[in-house]
Amino acid sequence: MTLKSLVDSGSSDSFIYLAFIHTQHLLDYGMPPIWLRLINGTSNSVISQALDLQICFPTGESQKLTLYVTLLDQSCIIVLGGPHWLCMYKAIK
Repeated sequence: MTLKSLVDSGSSDSFIYLAFIHTQHLLDYGMPPIWLRLINGTSNSVISQALDLQICFPTGESQKLTLYVTLLDQSCIIVLGGPHWLCMYKAIK
């Protein structure tokens, strides 16, 4: 399955859209709550669920990522945190 995703070079973590995991019956798990801090410095959401997912990138590289479950814009299913994804991409090139 191909998923619309966004690479966020300013994010330290990766995220997945809550509605998507429900419609696909993916198994998430509880974790100690963390505040989601937005780019403008505000925090108005707590994340308490995560999901481990094997992702195959267009380069053919496959990797298991931990994604935090949260509300996202429905046009984007996954947000890949920049530091992790960019480091992996550089290693492949």
